[in-house]
Amino acid sequence: MHNTTMIRNIISQSIFISVVSLFLSACANVALVDEWADPSYKATSPQHLMIAVMNPKENQKRIYETALVKAFNSFGITALSSYGITTSKYENEKEIFDTIQSTNTSSTNLLLIVRLVEIEKRTRHIPSATYLSPIEFHHMRDHSYQHPSHYFIIQPGYNTTDILVRLESNLYSLRDKQLLWSGITESLNPRSLTKNATTLAKLIYNRMIENRLINHP
Repeated sequence: MHNTTMIRNIISQSIFISVVSLFLSACANVALVDEWADPSYKATSPQHLMIAVMNPKENQKRIYETALVKAFNSFGITALSSYGITTSKYENEKEIFDTIQSTNTSSTNLLLIVRLVEIEKRTRHIPSATYLSPIEFHHMRDHSYQHPSHYFIIQPGYNTTDILVRLESNLYSLRDKQLLWSGITESLNPRSLTKNATTLAKLIYNRMIENRLINHP
């Protein structure tokens, strides 16, 4: 009886560890780790947003900007991509800001610049786990069956490497030439530029609402 209880506890712990690991890897997508907002700024209406992504790879810049624009538009914010105005060759935010401001002939009054800060590799250890095999019956010569038996299956521990992507997002007022909000976000093992950008847009949108930088549509 004691052995049966012990086996059940081992199985329960192994299943729990596996489920938690899967849950964390699925949910730990984009997290805000630091932010600043201008407390004196008062949102005006309507707000039109230009989005510029600093990425040396032109195709990734376009994919990310397109996903951000689509997400913000779905939130009721008029958003435009800077693709065609800025390129992947821009190395600092001032160049992007000055270029967009000088060519801005629309009603765009906000500029969001997203840039890569760091890509970090982190190694973590996955502990060993013990599982119980399915029940097995052994056929005997007299056509009877032996008592059911189990086998312990031991999965050894191992190391795995996580990829942590850190981004900085800065929101500017094109009219006042001032920084309104800045946030540092971290993404764990991002698999899709589009999905990552969509999640980032939702996070930034909520922070903009919370800090009264935009009016809720």
